[in-house]
Amino acid sequence: MSGKRRRGRWITRGDRLTDWVFSRVVQSLSYEVEGIYLKRFLKDKFRGRERDLCGFLDDGAIYLSKSKVVHRSRDEIARTLLHEAFHFVFDRVLERDILSLEDIVWERLSAKQRAILKFFVPRRVTRSD
Repeated sequence: MSGKRRRGRWITRGDRLTDWVFSRVVQSLSYEVEGIYLKRFLKDKFRGRERDLCGFLDDGAIYLSKSKVVHRSRDEIARTLLHEAFHFVFDRVLERDILSLEDIVWERLSAKQRAILKFFVPRRVTRSD
């Protein structure tokens, strides 16, 4: 049964904690997140100067940057999606803990699980408002 999707179960790696976290992320991205949007640039004005963002979560929607300065590959965009999904799933966890969890889980994900995350990344850029 390991390695196949059967009756709503996602591809597993064998590590129960990673599989549980991954299933929560996929469930949230599939059914709970309002939308996932890919933008050319994400800017944030922080203390009077602009800085590039990789992504952010706003009112249940996830915004990801397509900028080559921030993300050089689709893998990096998928990793940012994982990070923002963690903010959605674990809404009361501190940023430094989310970063640690992201590092641990990303290293433990299988290639098929990473491919599933990439499936959620939109192909086309959403126009600015």
